[in-house]
Amino acid sequence: MPSPSLETEREGLSISSHCDWVSENWSHRFSFSIASRFGGCSDSKFRALRCITSIFIRQIEHVDSSEEHKAPQAIETEAIDLSAVSIAISTGDILTIEQFLYHSCTNPNIFRALGRELLFKALEYQQYSILAMLLRDHRIDVNSEDSRGRTALHFAVIYDDLTAIHLLMTHKMIKLNHLDSAGDTALLLAARTFDGGLSCRKILDSLISSPDVMVNQRDSRGRSIIWHAANTGNCDLVQKLSLLPEIKLDAADNDGIAPQERARQQGNLTIMDLLENIRSQRDTQ
Repeated sequence: MPSPSLETEREGLSISSHCDWVSENWSHRFSFSIASRFGGCSDSKFRALRCITSIFIRQIEHVDSSEEHKAPQAIETEAIDLSAVSIAISTGDILTIEQFLYHSCTNPNIFRALGRELLFKALEYQQYSILAMLLRDHRIDVNSEDSRGRTALHFAVIYDDLTAIHLLMTHKMIKLNHLDSAGDTALLLAARTFDGGLSCRKILDSLISSPDVMVNQRDSRGRSIIWHAANTGNCDLVQKLSLLPEIKLDAADNDGIAPQERARQQGNLTIMDLLENIRSQRDTQ
């Protein structure tokens, strides 16, 4: 049966049925011009459709051709073109992202990398509606890591994004104590990079308020959150941590420097006195 004309194909063809058309006609996919068929689409939607088509075709080829025995990582790298998706996320085009997720992500190896990149892009552009939608998708791994072992929660701390942190912390699978390659949890990273700002304080408050957070976790240099609080002069955090019965006030780092000694080295007499008073109160109890 001859292929239908372009005009016939274009008539009534919606964006949501685009991948179904590719599935039925993939052997003739190079006979038609996507640009001609979707000349009425916006640039961002056109690029997203082209990206969907590319990934869908690669999945078919992965099953039917000599690519069958390629390593999963190679398939992930070659099959995903995120330029169109990035445009959709940056502009808050949630409908295009929904279509993209629905039609193009049947290969688990592809989706593992794709889900990670979508999460990170949504964080980068502060697109909270898209982030919330992604977190509702059971296929998305909220704890997926980049090349340095950092998760979405690490990036939310890096971006100083309290809203994103609240969204991520509501996910039932979130690993609050995940260590990146530098040995930082999200909490340790927030404490280590504390700059005195209000948002930084609120982020620390949110993280330490979770009953699942390990407040005595140490980084690769043996430094705990109270060590970092003493180092950065964060009196408020030291005071809040002292109220936790499990906090270890004298946890020394790999060089044998305890929080109180670090405060002395930094010339922070207020924290020195605060730690001494807390220790004395504990001794009398």
